[in-house]
Amino acid sequence: MTTQSLSSEELEGFKLLHDTFKHLTTLSTGSILLLSTFLKDIFKSPEWSWLVAVSIIFFLASTIASVIVMIAFGDTVYNKGGSLSVPGLERIAGPCVAVSWATFLLGMVALVVFSLKNLTY
Repeated sequence: MTTQSLSSEELEGFKLLHDTFKHLTTLSTGSILLLSTFLKDIFKSPEWSWLVAVSIIFFLASTIASVIVMIAFGDTVYNKGGSLSVPGLERIAGPCVAVSWATFLLGMVALVVFSLKNLTY
């Protein structure tokens, strides 16, 4: 970010993006909790159970990346577009946007493939 101030529309945009990643974090952590709680009740003898571990790892990566993005967006709004308070955050927050979405989608794909394999059993 530069040291110039952002317009009120740009600040509102950062707030909305922050909320988007907050929802992504909620979905990822909720998926982890549901998988770890109800997996044994839903599937008695699951096949390809390694996909569950892959899914949990992807959801965890999505959560971590989303938190980094939320910190960057929150810091941007707090500083009204000025320099971020955390050194180096600008360099990692950008890639974390793609990582958070990609790992969430990959976690969902792994979970769907696992479910389809075991529901058609």
